[in-house]
Amino acid sequence: MNNKDVKNDEIDLMRFINVLLDNKYLLLFCTVVCAALGLSYSILSTPVYTANAVVQVDEKKSGNILKELSDGFTQESSPNTEIEVIKSRLVLAKTVEDLNLTTEVKPIRSIPFISKGLENLAGYTPDILVAEFIPENENLEELILEIGANKGEYRLYHKDGETLILEGLVNRSYANDQLKFKVSILHGNAGQRFSLKKIAELAAIERLQQRLHINEKGKQTGVIEIAIRGESQRDIKNIIKSVSESYVQQNAHKNAAEASKSLELLQNRLPEVREKLVEAENSLNKYKEDNSSIDLDLEAKSYLDRLVRIDADLNALTIKEGEIAQKFTKRHPTYVALLNQKKTLRDEKAKITKEMENLPATQRDMVSLNRELEVDQQIYMQLSNKLQELDVVRAGAVGNARILDAAQVLPNPSVLSKAVSTLLSGFLGFVLGLIISLIKALFNRTIQSPAMVKKLGLTAYTSIPNSKKQPNFSFDKFKQGRLNINNAKLLSENVPTDAAIEALRGLRADIHFAMQEAKNKVLMVSSASYDTGNTFIATNLANIVAKSGKKVLLIDVDTRYSYLDKMFDTENKNGIGEALTQSLPFESVVNPAANAHFDVISKGKITENLSEYLLGERFQQLLSWANTNYDLVIIDTPPVLSASDAAIIGRYAGTAILVGRFGETTRPELEATLQHFARTGVKLNGFVLNCTKPTANNRYL
Repeated sequence: MNNKDVKNDEIDLMRFINVLLDNKYLLLFCTVVCAALGLSYSILSTPVYTANAVVQVDEKKSGNILKELSDGFTQESSPNTEIEVIKSRLVLAKTVEDLNLTTEVKPIRSIPFISKGLENLAGYTPDILVAEFIPENENLEELILEIGANKGEYRLYHKDGETLILEGLVNRSYANDQLKFKVSILHGNAGQRFSLKKIAELAAIERLQQRLHINEKGKQTGVIEIAIRGESQRDIKNIIKSVSESYVQQNAHKNAAEASKSLELLQNRLPEVREKLVEAENSLNKYKEDNSSIDLDLEAKSYLDRLVRIDADLNALTIKEGEIAQKFTKRHPTYVALLNQKKTLRDEKAKITKEMENLPATQRDMVSLNRELEVDQQIYMQLSNKLQELDVVRAGAVGNARILDAAQVLPNPSVLSKAVSTLLSGFLGFVLGLIISLIKALFNRTIQSPAMVKKLGLTAYTSIPNSKKQPNFSFDKFKQGRLNINNAKLLSENVPTDAAIEALRGLRADIHFAMQEAKNKVLMVSSASYDTGNTFIATNLANIVAKSGKKVLLIDVDTRYSYLDKMFDTENKNGIGEALTQSLPFESVVNPAANAHFDVISKGKITENLSEYLLGERFQQLLSWANTNYDLVIIDTPPVLSASDAAIIGRYAGTAILVGRFGETTRPELEATLQHFARTGVKLNGFVLNCTKPTANNRYL
């Protein structure tokens, strides 16, 4: 990093620090207000509690007949799957129904948050539990309940709060052609009202899904935590208790259903197997009778044993294929492996069958009949045993999920302490103030320091600090006719030691050196817009120079909005208008300024179309006469962007300065003014920043 980069970083850092210093009161205000709001929130907010329960999902237990035959093929239920099951409508619908979560109940308060906070501070908590609310039509889906004067009494109104529906008692059910209604718990002051709203079951389930927090504890542990947050400890505990119990019951019912399904399958299959077994026995016995009880030799018996084993395996795989086909497609690796096993067994069976062709025909027939009988016997015995096992499983199915930790409400509410809430809110307030300050600085295009003027190519003269002792002669007041300025004293006359006057004395020195090389002793004081204070600078500068023993003439050419004739008691006297439009001696339009030490040519009585006469020879003659008879001639002009007068006068003046107001004159205004002067050939000697206020950027200026 070079020195230039380091310098730029330092400048950016200093600019950031200056922004903070300039907006310190804004930062302090935002910090204090937000900290107070945070403290108020922590005091008034209702504690939020957390209730949870923990369930465990063991390795999946199955009552399926193929459990022993399909190890490695069974698809187990993952914790993520069980979490989704808990969130399902199958589980949550029972909770919504049992706890009547389709009824939304809220206390009616004038100012909800504040009233609720004050109730918490007072230890008063209105409470209600609506056990049943079944409206018979849509007009009754929103009601208002009001606590009666006697304990346990209440009144039920339409949502307008005036039409009475019924008067009831706690723990008593009511049913009529309008609704079914029951309140189980009711606490509160007489007159306390609650709003009741019936919502759709699906909407209630979706709300519950959003409120529940379900996560696995650890990784692949099968231990799942079910939690919920809420203000009512009773309600959140009941919800967690219902959800956890509903899930465990659903899990048990699912396993019992699997056992029942397999049991039904076996019960339908067993008669077919029994019938086939009887047929096999009869066929074998008949063959023996027909062939005089032929026995198998050792070779034939070996073939028989091998074929029986293969047929048993094929039969088991066929049954297993029926289950796998419900879970996977034939392209699934599990299904492909099973088909490969079946193909291997069939190939082996075909090989044995081919080898048996060398046996005598009777031996081959005996092997075939015995094989069918033994296979059918094995299948029948297997199905009979499994039938008994599944009957036991169905009767005692408990599922593979259990509740480890029953529903409980954690003792400490989930709420920030007052100190943490205050500090955090204060910090956020500081950040908010910082953002506002940076945005203000980013979009602030007003002139804040002489350095900003130097970037435009202007020479920055002395800055004039804002004076609290100077009356506010604003342009708006002038237009509204609210200026009381008759015979008002200049600040340089009234408070000659004011900081603004001291700065003007410094400006006098700047102008003195600038005028040494000027073509004449005429000084033009102009501005980009109104309310910059150029008249204040022109008049007080004239008075300061005059008090030093110089002969000074102030010419007011702002014939539209000037108030100098009233200030210097020259109202209704001849002025610049008469000097240019009439052949009057120039001495006749010059008057001594009241309460000052210089002479003045005011705007006079003729104020229209003055710009046309400024271009004439008469105006040049006036300036020549003034330059000869005075040590300093100051011309106070209207704003450059409002009239063309300054551009005309600037060509005749030996020295010209531009006045801008701190925090109000913008950079675009200055740029437009400079372009205007450049087009008309006017050279500006310097810029004066008026009404400066102490900031981090200009505190050393």
